Amino acid sequence: MTFVFPGWLSPAAFLYAGLRAHRRRWLAWAAVYAVCTYAFFFAPEDTQIEDTLIPLAIGAWLASIVHAIVIRHEYLERRDILDDPRLASVRRQALERQLSADPTIAAAGVGGKVDLNLASAGEVARLPGFDDAMAERLVHVRAEVGGFASAYEVGHLLDLSAEIVDELKERAVFGEH
Repeated sequence: MTFVFPGWLSPAAFLYAGLRAHRRRWLAWAAVYAVCTYAFFFAPEDTQIEDTLIPLAIGAWLASIVHAIVIRHEYLERRDILDDPRLASVRRQALERQLSADPTIAAAGVGGKVDLNLASAGEVARLPGFDDAMAERLVHVRAEVGGFASAYEVGHLLDLSAEIVDELKERAVFGEH
């Protein structure tokens, strides 16, 4: 093992890029580059095998450089999109909707929120701006329309003030109805 190969980090770079950008294909390429690169280090001390593996390792290293240049733009674009804080907010809302569809979780409230498509009048009455009568009205309207899709829909159907609708956006979720 007198030869020190300079491209030994190429598989790690593709592994990192694949994980960060959520690309399985790049993870597969990381595995291919790893096998081609690291096979040399684990080969028995045989001159014939070394003569085969050295060009393979160098070829993998050169191929990974070209490959990295080719995928660079896509990687940067995907990374920017995935790191966007608005995406985290959308993912959180989707997860809350998904969790709120489970009646046992929704009854307990997701993150302190109330699913207005499943909550009882008593649970709704505890929301800011709601009293017992308004909560009963919400349950009645919900039964008539088959459920709500958003705080805006609740506000429109119940003729609520903008302040109450804003509170609902923060404190309520809307599971499948």
